[in-house]
Amino acid sequence: QKQEQTAKPTAYLSKMDGVITLFAHENANFDELCMFIKMIGASCIMCHASCAEQLHITPARTGTIMKWNAHLLEQANGTVCPDLHQVYSVLQACNSKAFQVPEFEPFYLDMSHRIRHGGATAVGYRKEDTVIACALTVAETEHAAIIGAVAVLPEYQRQGIGTSVVQSLLHRCMAKHQKHIYVYCNSKENALFYRTMGFTDSGVWAELEQI
Repeated sequence: QKQEQTAKPTAYLSKMDGVITLFAHENANFDELCMFIKMIGASCIMCHASCAEQLHITPARTGTIMKWNAHLLEQANGTVCPDLHQVYSVLQACNSKAFQVPEFEPFYLDMSHRIRHGGATAVGYRKEDTVIACALTVAETEHAAIIGAVAVLPEYQRQGIGTSVVQSLLHRCMAKHQKHIYVYCNSKENALFYRTMGFTDSGVWAELEQI
């Protein structure tokens, strides 16, 4: 969406698999955005909580947006560039109501395409010949990245492996470009985990279903 007078962008939308992601400035035309979203249809909208207020829609879920504001620590041994089949096995083992894993085929096609074209990064933590933990960015540009899938096999949790694999992911991201790195937390436990690595609160995300 652009201002008519200046042609400056006031809002950006993307739609994938029925989900709309919305970023809007304060001076965006939210009435127009609301009509447009209803016209193209969506199963839900992901946006900043302030956008939900402007759209007059009560969020179904909210959580903390966190931004990394720290220095890199020494990279852990045992981290590898994992095969996505191995990553998916780890994600499946951690599947829960709060951490829902998509079907394998769309996950594999989407993530392999993103990784191949520099739009995502995957890191695994290997013990002997088995990947027991993973961390991924689900979206990247030259200047920003979003961490979207961090998982450790249940029998290896609470041993510092999750921290190690996230630190390795941060190294890989920063090696390519100096990035602003974000994570969208869906629980207080997740937020606490990321705070120990230097992430700080940067806002509130909202998921809207009443469209």
